[in-house]
Amino acid sequence: KDWRGMALCVAMAFLTLALFWDRSINHDTAWYLVATREWVGGAELYTDLIEVNPPLNFYFTLPAIGLSNILQISDKNGEYLAVLLLLFAIVNWSRCIIREEFNLDARRATVLWIAIFAALVIPAMHEFGQREHILVILALPWLLGEAARAPVTRTQQITRATVAALGICLKPHFILIALAISALNIVRQRSLLPIFSVANLTFLAVGAGYVAYVAVMHPAYFDDIVPMAREIYGAYQAPLGIVLL
Repeated sequence: KDWRGMALCVAMAFLTLALFWDRSINHDTAWYLVATREWVGGAELYTDLIEVNPPLNFYFTLPAIGLSNILQISDKNGEYLAVLLLLFAIVNWSRCIIREEFNLDARRATVLWIAIFAALVIPAMHEFGQREHILVILALPWLLGEAARAPVTRTQQITRATVAALGICLKPHFILIALAISALNIVRQRSLLPIFSVANLTFLAVGAGYVAYVAVMHPAYFDDIVPMAREIYGAYQAPLGIVLL
């Protein structure tokens, strides 16, 4: 095992955590911390707590609340810690993909994963923990696999796509990333078969399961919030061409 790489990744994670510790957090993530704290305290989503977005990010915020309770730290520091733990796990997973599937020597592989770590932190200095940030983190192993195009097992394909799908489900339009990858593979292979790839079928299964879960566990979202959102966001009422634009 690459223990040196692991130690370096741990050191980078600790340095990043020290950089963010006690910093003000962006308003979007702050709202989810406040609302999730209320939810844990007994408030009901979409009746007591009104939010136009579906509930996945509330669930993603639960680890931050749990860590803040266990360690007796602020909710924002709990969020920083939770995201850094996720980032650490994903980067180490990505290191394995780079080492096993990219045709690079050890030095270039190390430079690549360090650059990836930096790319997941530096541009997100003011958006740390936002849904877009979480998407990029969760989608990384799947995207690296697509870039490497090395033969992998079906289990690996499903696992990577499942984790990426959890990020994609945070916002409906994130599915455009998967569609773009499919379009690229269709052009590369000159075939429509990539539409039915293992990853795409996994995205479909996870997405359908998520919709079903929300319908059962949070029915107020579809009953009350979606109709209200259609009234608030006028683009939903516009002609299809304008919506697509």
